[in-house]
Amino acid sequence: MPIDKTPWTDDTVMPWGEHKGTAMRDVPSEHLLWLFSQDWTETAYPGLHTYLVGRSDELIAKRNEIDPTSPLPEDSTSFDDYLRSYRGF
Repeated sequence: MPIDKTPWTDDTVMPWGEHKGTAMRDVPSEHLLWLFSQDWTETAYPGLHTYLVGRSDELIAKRNEIDPTSPLPEDSTSFDDYLRSYRGF
């Protein structure tokens, strides 16, 4: 099956995962940030990657709101644990 390279838009509906059925404009920025940080999005979902690159300034600003120097919650052992807790999954 060929890879669909059509760029996603705010109206594209998330086809899988926790936000399946949600328009991209309504997918939480934390989830988009997670997708943006994954190595596989560019090759597996080039349309999604193009969409995320178009929103990269917003996503990077959101990432900067999460301060890696802030104290971790007691149940977290690393910054990755903190991010998982912050993202809710």
